[in-house]
This record gives sequence, C-alpha cells and structure tokens, in this order.
Amino acid sequence: MAVIHTGYASPTYNPHSLSRRWGLFFSGRILNHLPNEQAPNRQTRAFRSQLAKWIQTDFQQSFLASASQTQAYHKITHARATASCPPDIAPVLLKDDISSLDDLVKETGIDVLALAVLADVPLNRPRNLELEDLVAQWRWLRLVWSHFSRPEGTPLTDRPSVAPSADVMSIARQIEQYRLNIALAELRIMFQYLQKAPANRQNALQLCFIELLRLFCPYIGHELLYRYGAIKSPDQTES
Repeated sequence: MAVIHTGYASPTYNPHSLSRRWGLFFSGRILNHLPNEQAPNRQTRAFRSQLAKWIQTDFQQSFLASASQTQAYHKITHARATASCPPDIAPVLLKDDISSLDDLVKETGIDVLALAVLADVPLNRPRNLELEDLVAQWRWLRLVWSHFSRPEGTPLTDRPSVAPSADVMSIARQIEQYRLNIALAELRIMFQYLQKAPANRQNALQLCFIELLRLFCPYIGHELLYRYGAIKSPDQTES
C-alpha cells in the first residue's frame, strides 16, 4: 500500500461514516468459519467465541504481553500463572429487526460490531444487541479517531518495553482472564484521561492505549499505530 501522507490511508477509509470500512479485513478470519445453520443463536455464539479467540491470540503476540511477562509486580505474575480457560460463551441476541451478522459487518464493520457484542456483559451471559448499541460504539470510536488521528512529534525509536501505567496492566489482566467487558470499560476510562493531553507520538501511554484498542478494533487500531510510527504501513486491506 502506498503511503499517503495526508488524508486517510485508503481513499475509501472513512471513520466518520456509520457504514462499512471499519475492520472489514478482519471479517474473513471470523465470518468464513461460522456455522451455516439457520439458528441465529448458534452463529452468534460462534462469532463471539471467534472474537475472544483472536483477541487473546493477538494479545499474546503484542508488545504489551511481553511487557507483562517481565513485570515485577506479584499480582501481574500471579494473574498470568492462573489465567482462566475460555468461559462458556453465550450467544448475541439480535434485536431491532437486525437480520444477520453479515448485514451488520457490511453496514458497520468488525471494529464497531466487536465492541458492541463484547461490551457491558461477560462472555457467559447473552448480549442483547440493539441498533443504539452500535451507534454508541461508533460515536466513541469517532472520538478516539478525532483525538489520535493527527499526532504530533517524532515517533518513539522503540516501543515501550514495559507498560508505563498500572491502568494498562489492569486492562491486560482483564483480557488475559477473558473479562473483555471489563477491559473495554477500563479502556474507555483510560481514554477519558488521555483526552486531557494532545496526541503525541512520543507519549508511550497513548501508544499502549492504541495497542490495546487494536485488539478489539484491528482496522482503526492498525491505522493509528501506523500514524504513530509503530508499524511501517497499515498492512491490512479491506475485504
């Protein structure tokens, strides 16, 4: 992908739109492996399970996982040693005449949809998904994008080897324990704090926030990491 120094990385990438283009590259990893039966509960349970699986896999490959392994804090070490197995995962109950996951992916993208189906309740409880849930997540991502999309300063020479905040490590522990709804709630609180300072490529805490966001919102997360200089190019393409 050619580097575009102004505007979006893709001429069709529009984070201010509620339709399409957010995380569609991720859909092939999940939607292609969902059961084809007509029972929506079985499909949405599998979808939620796939999301949890990929978030856990991507986290273990992130620099934050490496940082947590070298932390001296006993609680973090203990949390890693006693990490829970994946819980029984309940389905997503589609409301407001939402017909299918495929339709939602086409209209909102995986980034918005992943936030919506993982927020508010634990994985072992059914998630009642309404249109207002999708709109709320879209609005939050707009705020995140507006704040971080034009960072100042030169990129850090290296990613942080140790996460600079207890908040970051707390979110990491929640992800490792599959408490993704709590992780997302703490991520929102962390963003409220980060909004107090301008976007800056040399702010290690901002970089850690984006890395955590990338686990749930891989498309916008990769794009922001690219703008922060943490990756050479946004190597994910739209499907």
